[in-house]
Amino acid sequence: METVGPGYFTFVFVEPDRRRDPDNVAAGGIKLLFDSLVGADVMKGDSWAHVLGFVSYWVHTPGKAGCLVHHGDALLTKDDALSLLEKEN
Repeated sequence: METVGPGYFTFVFVEPDRRRDPDNVAAGGIKLLFDSLVGADVMKGDSWAHVLGFVSYWVHTPGKAGCLVHHGDALLTKDDALSLLEKEN
């Protein structure tokens, strides 16, 4: 995979239940995902120079868990992010 340049990141967290608070899911998830993307050389870094902005959304889908990560020139709206998630599933 090629290294992505600076951009905007949209995250959609899919939770199988509502035990975890959304702020904990998003904050912890974003930190782990950025560190993993840097570690896998998908991103050169997760500093201000590389992350121009991010937004996170979450959905409750019984029996399913995961995360969609989108990198682009702009942030996605929740509707666009959920539409992309649906296409990926």
